[in-house]
Amino acid sequence: MPDLPHDVWCIVAQNLSPSRIHKLMPTNRAFLNIALDQKYRNIEWVQLDENIGMYLKRLQDPFVAVRVRRLHIRAWFIQYLLQREKLFEGTLSNKFRKLLGRKPPAVAGSEHISVLSRFGKLSSSQKLLRYMGMALIQMVSVIEYRFEWGDLVINDATRDFIASTRRAFTASLFKLSLRARISQLKHFLPFADFPHLAELELRFEYDPSDGGSPGDDVAADHNNEKTLVASVAPSINALARSLRILIIASLGKGDHAPFLDALGPLPKLHSLTLRLSFTHLHLSDPSPITKFLNAHRSTLETIEVCPHPPERILHTIPFATSQPYYPPQNPRVVRVGSDLGRQWLQDTVWVGNATRLAIPAFDHRATLELLRSAAGSRGLRKLRLMGRYMTLKEMEEILVALSPCQVLSDLSIEIDELSVEVIKLLARNLPNLSSLTLVLGVDNFNLLSSRLLVSKHRSQRVDWALHDLSIYYKQVRDESIVIIPETSMEERFMNLIGEQVLPGLMSFKGRRHTRYQHYYY
Repeated sequence: MPDLPHDVWCIVAQNLSPSRIHKLMPTNRAFLNIALDQKYRNIEWVQLDENIGMYLKRLQDPFVAVRVRRLHIRAWFIQYLLQREKLFEGTLSNKFRKLLGRKPPAVAGSEHISVLSRFGKLSSSQKLLRYMGMALIQMVSVIEYRFEWGDLVINDATRDFIASTRRAFTASLFKLSLRARISQLKHFLPFADFPHLAELELRFEYDPSDGGSPGDDVAADHNNEKTLVASVAPSINALARSLRILIIASLGKGDHAPFLDALGPLPKLHSLTLRLSFTHLHLSDPSPITKFLNAHRSTLETIEVCPHPPERILHTIPFATSQPYYPPQNPRVVRVGSDLGRQWLQDTVWVGNATRLAIPAFDHRATLELLRSAAGSRGLRKLRLMGRYMTLKEMEEILVALSPCQVLSDLSIEIDELSVEVIKLLARNLPNLSSLTLVLGVDNFNLLSSRLLVSKHRSQRVDWALHDLSIYYKQVRDESIVIIPETSMEERFMNLIGEQVLPGLMSFKGRRHTRYQHYYY
């Protein structure tokens, strides 16, 4: 083969399938490196299977391990092995083996790493952690690390395993994602060991009750608050020179207001996501949120502040029903949201540079003022309003506030009722919108379909350049699993609108469609 630069071979490989590149590995070193990069670029240790043993064996070689760029570890299977070993620790067979001095039978054809190549009765958490730690030390080029703690207990083996990641990723890590309880984070702090870390995602898991006295829960709340203020906040602040994206989502116990008040300044931060429980037990004072937003108003471009788990305000039911389709709003959540809204009414400067904005709409007046401020800068491109199923009048006021923003291309809004009038209102006020997401508060499919079908004598089509439409019932969900059209009310809504109202639609929920996918009713 001709001696061409590596970049040229990469361009050639872009036009070949992975299986074809794999067959060309013996051709030259360029294809060998490209094939290995594709195979080992993303490594996931999330379940017990035979592949993990094969990968662990090959990742002991630095020539292979250096190709790993993204690593995802879900530690539940390590905890499973620990619990199983504890369960069988005192069995009769183990006692006999100790007395007789016999070794467990070897597995044929697995001379080097047999205990890892098959996960049967011979599995060992100690050996698994040792081999994983040895592989991690070789992964010196990892730029993205995601670790889900789960119920993994802390002992010498697991502590050494966690420490090995810190030693290996010091120079290269760009993104870190941790999913753990607040009490577990101290084993991963500080973050200052990663001087180039630009994106940090912290998801604080729910703290299960141990069935003790109420005083134990109060102590757990206090310990979480102390950990957040004394350990987590300083570790985040130590990343001031590099941190650009910060995501915090919490279901943990304790008041998070002192923690938020201890954050900053982060002069390079341009994206902030806060998903917190909007209750006084978890957010006694929402003012630190406004304070942090104001302190970073000159750099923040992406802002998301939303209740976690989601809460919504339900206004009216458009047709008779025995009970509401959605449980009534939590008054504690509404109270905290109203407090935050009142603060936002007094100061809307922080939203001026936002290009992507996702905020709760509990307080309608505050929402209008924020949108007027954001639209005045004419830079808002993506907007999501959550937590309130809006009436037609409220939505009209929102759209009037957004009308100066001609670059808005993506809108997500929650509404009480969907009708042709709603679509016409959106098209009239936001003619340049390309993607629209509507979250319906109630099931009004029969109402909409009857209005469309009965009115066939007059045209219902709307002249609008909208490309993508997404309709969800009650809440936005992950659409990685394709919904079967015949059994989904959402799909029937979108097909009906695509046929009779917006024939120019190119995709539903981001997936392209053809006219043959439309269903008539």
